[in-house]
Amino acid sequence: MRKLFAVGACCLVSLSAPPRAAEPNWHLTATVAESCSCNISCPCNFGGEPTRNPCEGNRLISIASGHYENVDLAGVSFLVTFTMRSWSKIYVSDKVSTAQMTAVEALMPIAFAGFHRGMLSFTKAPITMDITPQRVKFSGPESSVVVARRERQIAAFAIMHFGDEVAHLNLLAVAPEHRRQGLGRQLMDWLTATAIEAGVFRINLELRTRNESARIFYECLGFDQLGVVQGYYQGREAALRMSRRLAKNQC
Repeated sequence: MRKLFAVGACCLVSLSAPPRAAEPNWHLTATVAESCSCNISCPCNFGGEPTRNPCEGNRLISIASGHYENVDLAGVSFLVTFTMRSWSKIYVSDKVSTAQMTAVEALMPIAFAGFHRGMLSFTKAPITMDITPQRVKFSGPESSVVVARRERQIAAFAIMHFGDEVAHLNLLAVAPEHRRQGLGRQLMDWLTATAIEAGVFRINLELRTRNESARIFYECLGFDQLGVVQGYYQGREAALRMSRRLAKNQC
C-alpha cells in the first residue's frame, strides 16, 4: 500500500459571524472529516503549495448545532468534492428542507469562500456517513471515503472517485504500525463492493514505480499494469498505472 502521505482527519469546529452591523446572524458547530492527496496536514489549508499536485479530495461537514438567521441547521450535512483552488462540487443531504438548502447556499460565500469561488454545482444528493471512534466513513454521488481508526488514531483510509463506468482509487494509505493486519484489503473490499453497486466495471489507480510492496498487493487483488506515467508525483517522480476489471477474481 502507499506510504501514509495524505490527510484523513476528523475534528469538531465552531464558526460564527463577526459582530458587524447589517450582516447575517449565523453560528455553526460541526464535525469536519477530510481526506485529500497531500501530506498530513494538508498545506493547502494554510496557504501552502500541495505536496501532490493537484490536491484532490473530499470534505464532509456535519452540522451538530447552529443557525443562519432564523433557520435551524442542526443535522444538516454536506459533502465537498474538490480539486483545491480549482473547482468544487457541493452536495447537500437530500434530507434538508427548502429553507435549510437556501440557508446553506447563503453561507457558502461567507463561511466556505474557498470552495464557493470555484463551485461548479450546488445540489441535493444522498449522503451516507458513519462516524465512530474506530471509523469515519462517508460517501456521496461521485466519491466514497473510508477511514479506519485504532485508539482514536487514524490507522488507514481510502478515497475513490466514481465515474459512470470507471472508478479511480485516489488514495489508499495504511500507517506503518498497522500494516499487515488486513486493513488495506478490508478498505479495498468495501470500495470494490460500492463500485459494483454503482454499476462501475473497472477501477484504475496509480502508485510509485519503486513501491514494490504496493504493486504486489494490487496484483494480488486482480490489478494489471497498464504503463508508466512520467512526472506524476510533483512533476518529478513517475507512477505505475494499474487497472482491474471488477469481474476478475481476487487471489
